[in-house]
Amino acid sequence: MFRKLSALVFALTVVAQSAVGADLAKRASGWIEVKTANFTFFSNAGKGATKRFAVDLEELRAALAELTDYQLQGPVPTSIYVFRNDRSFTPYKNLYKGEPAAVSGYFVGRRYGNFIAVDGSARDGSAIVFHEYVHWVVATNDWRLPLWFEEGLAEFYQSFQVVGDTVYLGLPVPQHLAYLHGSTPIPLTELLNVTRESPLYNEEQRKGAFYAQSWALVHYLLLGDTTRRQELGRYLEMLHQGKPESVAFDDAFGTDHETLAGELRMYLKRDRLPYGTTRAEILPASVLDVRSMSVAETLYRLGELLLSQSSDRPEAVEHFASALQTDPDLGGAAAALAVTAEMRGDADTARALYQRAVRTAPDDPLVLLRWGEFLFRSEGELDAAAAELERCVAVDPGLAPAWVELAKVYADSGSTSEQALNAAETAHRLLPSDPEVTSILLRLLLRADRRDRAIHLIRRALSAAPPATLQEAWMAVVQNDILRARHLLSQDSLEEVRRRLDLAAADAAWTGNPDLVNLWIDEVRQTADDREATAGCVTARELFDGGKIDEARRLAEEILEAVDDRGMAALRCRQILRSIDHVGEPVVEQHATETPQPASPTVGELEVLNRYLANRDFEGAARFLKELRAHTSGEQRQWVDSKLREVSRAIAYNRFVDAYNRAVALYNEGDYTRAIAVLEELLSDLEEGPDAAAARQLLEDSRKAQED
Repeated sequence: MFRKLSALVFALTVVAQSAVGADLAKRASGWIEVKTANFTFFSNAGKGATKRFAVDLEELRAALAELTDYQLQGPVPTSIYVFRNDRSFTPYKNLYKGEPAAVSGYFVGRRYGNFIAVDGSARDGSAIVFHEYVHWVVATNDWRLPLWFEEGLAEFYQSFQVVGDTVYLGLPVPQHLAYLHGSTPIPLTELLNVTRESPLYNEEQRKGAFYAQSWALVHYLLLGDTTRRQELGRYLEMLHQGKPESVAFDDAFGTDHETLAGELRMYLKRDRLPYGTTRAEILPASVLDVRSMSVAETLYRLGELLLSQSSDRPEAVEHFASALQTDPDLGGAAAALAVTAEMRGDADTARALYQRAVRTAPDDPLVLLRWGEFLFRSEGELDAAAAELERCVAVDPGLAPAWVELAKVYADSGSTSEQALNAAETAHRLLPSDPEVTSILLRLLLRADRRDRAIHLIRRALSAAPPATLQEAWMAVVQNDILRARHLLSQDSLEEVRRRLDLAAADAAWTGNPDLVNLWIDEVRQTADDREATAGCVTARELFDGGKIDEARRLAEEILEAVDDRGMAALRCRQILRSIDHVGEPVVEQHATETPQPASPTVGELEVLNRYLANRDFEGAARFLKELRAHTSGEQRQWVDSKLREVSRAIAYNRFVDAYNRAVALYNEGDYTRAIAVLEELLSDLEEGPDAAAARQLLEDSRKAQED
């Protein structure tokens, strides 16, 4: 441990004293922070330019808030970096094939925060900020958009203007029109299939065509034709529901690519393109806090921008190390450096750095969050992780990732408390479209047996989810019902058992596999019926022993008609009826010269056996029957052997139920590895039949969940 820390201190010193460190310090001089009501800007482009960008962006946000129903309150901080020129920006651009991409700005969304970076010297810097902000809006609203539409929409909004009380949207972009009128258009099929890895999107000589044509197509679909605008709405809804892009396009627009491309060509030949205007009172940004940043803080912030792009940016480590050497009390830099140490697998160094960060920045929510996550990933530190994450949400109640991690900690610790549910529900309120958060909340609700709230969550949060996701959620509900019913069996709460099974049966169709669910339900229901009938058998035996022969016969016959002929209750009723039929038969005396016959089970022995069975002590019943078998022969031994087989089946079934329930509990808790191990061991000794089918299905579900 000491050796690793010494190496770390040496590395920090080397970085600070090297030419790299000197160059970093030069880059980090002259930066300011500008805060508005909704954004934080870090800039070396000068106070005036940065304030202009800030005011313009607040105006766009205010217009979108008044004119749309977009979600504009993000669950994590948004930081906007404004560089004074392309030379200053280049070291912090995202990479394409290992080299800085040919961009004037970019957006990166991460769990901890959103990052926008722009070249403030570009011809229209505010337009670039608008463009990247639209990417933030797309990410915040969880829109699942193809790249052509997302970039086209960003270009559509980047020409936003406010003049007095008039808001202008979708103003024509002259450079795009000039490009389109002087070049051959990209085939629409190719345009619709461009991804972030495509050369058409990344290569400087080609990306202009992609941006121009994406803008034109979005402009046409939004403003050029009312019918196409309605079809666009259906197309976007289908994408949100998880339909493949090609299927959604064909179903929504009802035409081929060439026809739509022809419509777009005719649209671009118009003398003037339309644009949208509306009246809105957009108040100027009233709060603009400006302050100078230290070199250490700037290095830390620039390092975070690099780290947001990729964990493979070694420059980020250089920034954090240099920042920490410049200011040893900069907790954020220590925590960020701990993140990179953990990525390298150096847990000891990471722990030391996290502890240093918490000591120097005990109220920094990002420091507390990263420290809590580290503890959560560490063996046996769930309580400590919960404590740090609770501190984090107390400092910043709106930081969604902290609530998510806290809910995970509670889920993994097996908690069913209101505190756990509150953490998960808060995380879901802040991130309503995050499938992981929905899954955590559903898991905690089912563990706490809040069935109605779980179903409400499924219907509200997963209404547009892919069918497989929806079916998996409903399967979790009915499996919880069946698990609860099996537990209630051990308490002899048979009425409640049947109520839970009825609930599961009513929702079986939603699971996508109702036959399997109903098979599970029938197994438990049969056990419950047999348990109730067994209690009736005890009553019939008591009537028989009390001399009420007719009543005993009537009750035993009624039970025998109602239960499965192969069950324990049926066997006991037949034995009672056999005893009744032999009442009054003469006892044949044996002469001393005759070979003695093995004694048949006496009433007392049957009562002992019945007590074992009534108490569900099948292991004790098996031992008793094995002893009894040594003293019987003929029909009596056949009866004992039959009884012993029934008891052995009951023992095997109980073992199956215990193992299966344990696997279900592990599955519901997300511990798929242990669930798979339990099920594989169970299936190794299980004969083919309904039980094996149920176990095999759960095994397949567990393996699929583990892969996902």
